[in-house]
Amino acid sequence: MLPENVAFKLAPEEYVVMQIHYKNPFKEPDHSGVTAKISSIQPKYFAGIYLLWRFSLNIPAGVPETSGDMNCKWNQNIPLNIFAFRPHAHSLGKRIIGMKTDGKTRESKIIADGDPQKPQAFYPLKDIVTINPGDSLFARCTYDSTAKARSTQIGKPYFHWMCILDLDIAILVRGKFTI
Repeated sequence: MLPENVAFKLAPEEYVVMQIHYKNPFKEPDHSGVTAKISSIQPKYFAGIYLLWRFSLNIPAGVPETSGDMNCKWNQNIPLNIFAFRPHAHSLGKRIIGMKTDGKTRESKIIADGDPQKPQAFYPLKDIVTINPGDSLFARCTYDSTAKARSTQIGKPYFHWMCILDLDIAILVRGKFTI
């Protein structure tokens, strides 16, 4: 569910494809559904997904904890408002955290903390977190390979293990900035 006054932008020729992926198949037919509301009224904010992705890491065999980190600095001249997150890693992933570091005060705080083995969903944040120009984002994926007899490589091909923190974002509608 999107916050009030937030919507995804679609051009007249664009369309949305929605897929549901299940970890385990159902024995009975699935009757899941989704409700989408389409409006010609421009919202105050456009929604998008900001991705933090670790593209290379060796996870040694038989180790209870291996971490992979990623970070970036927000250099756009417009604030980024984070309202939800989705941690994603395959079976070795046990925890993914996301942090914000204030570009002026250098103060850091955890903004997302999730178990990638729980249902793949976007989890709403208690409060919207604003990333201002000059702030940094950091994410850490932690893996448990104690049951593995050989090392595991994440990275190419992109589906071969992974470490992803998806952030649902909202950006104020103005100017030429688009998601």
